[in-house]
Amino acid sequence: DTCPPSLLEALLHAPSKAQVNEVFLLAFRARHGHTDALVEKAASKLGGQVSKEDTVRLLRAAKQLIMRAVYSSLDAEGVLGLLPKDFHQALGGLIGTIVAHHATEWRELIIASQVSEPRLLDMNWRVDVKAASNQITTMSVPTCFVGLQVQDNPKRKDELPPVSNVTFELNKEELETMLGGLTKLRDQLSGVAQ
Repeated sequence: DTCPPSLLEALLHAPSKAQVNEVFLLAFRARHGHTDALVEKAASKLGGQVSKEDTVRLLRAAKQLIMRAVYSSLDAEGVLGLLPKDFHQALGGLIGTIVAHHATEWRELIIASQVSEPRLLDMNWRVDVKAASNQITTMSVPTCFVGLQVQDNPKRKDELPPVSNVTFELNKEELETMLGGLTKLRDQLSGVAQ
């Protein structure tokens, strides 16, 4: 279900460039669906000159333009190329500038909100020497403690993902096995990247 870019010409009713920018910010916020309050806010940015139904269509058309531009990593000229040839020239230039200006931020927000595997946020480690255990009263065994801070998947799209901490202990042999596996992984990634 595509919305024709000509619906974007309703932005000509906006009293200023800042209001057009606000409409695009609202369109991005409404990418998963819109509320009546969001539609009313967008309509007010258009000086009350556009009906609720046309405002909804405008937000859909703006959202589609944003998503195509972000997906294709378009600059202002590229965004302008998505509009019809007979589109209002000054408005088209403004739309291109606005979308290109926000594209990097929007791309990061879209990527961050995708469902994915948990992400490693931070890692720390320390080496301790075990001096005693339940079985032996004196010993000197080096041990590595590794702490991982992991961001889990959000349960809902409108919440911040939970962060958990995982701590584990490795002896020298276990550490060597893990490092060997990570070295192989690094080599594979390097081979794929080339």
